[in-house]
Amino acid sequence: MPARRPLGRSPTRRHHLFAIAYGIGASMLQDKPPQPSATRAALEAAPAATRAERMSGSAVLWVALAIFAQESVWNFYDAQVPAQLRHFVSSATVIGLIMGLDTGLGVIIQPWMGLMSDRLARRRLGRWPIVVAGACVAAVPFALIPWATSLPMLMLCIFAFGLTANSFKGVTARPAANRPR
Repeated sequence: MPARRPLGRSPTRRHHLFAIAYGIGASMLQDKPPQPSATRAALEAAPAATRAERMSGSAVLWVALAIFAQESVWNFYDAQVPAQLRHFVSSATVIGLIMGLDTGLGVIIQPWMGLMSDRLARRRLGRWPIVVAGACVAAVPFALIPWATSLPMLMLCIFAFGLTANSFKGVTARPAANRPR
């Protein structure tokens, strides 16, 4: 009786399990597995990030705090503004359309601000001027929303907040690109 090979040692079995795990069809399997030495050589040839190229711990903290603050403000806005709109508008459809206004503004503004941010980054100013200026300017209409006494005033605050807050939303979400090079 011939000696049996353990199931884990068979190259065809290993390929088959790999194919099942990663959704590769049997026709896509290669005859030979990739050689580990080729992979190791490719990794050794790739330049490693030096300590100067890595983000410092304080930069990571500032980026995380900026994203946390931004998301907290948007969550508060999305929770409180519909209640404020109900004082003036009774239709849930109209309230939903008004709340969707900031998304429409974001589609228009964020690509343009990304271009402006890239230009600032090329001048070695970094992306932080857009984030800081946008946050300061967006704070004004955001703070005025609870004191809006009429629908036009509330709509002006909503539009101004959507315009300014969307101007730095996409820039803040790019943490690795926020440091000057």
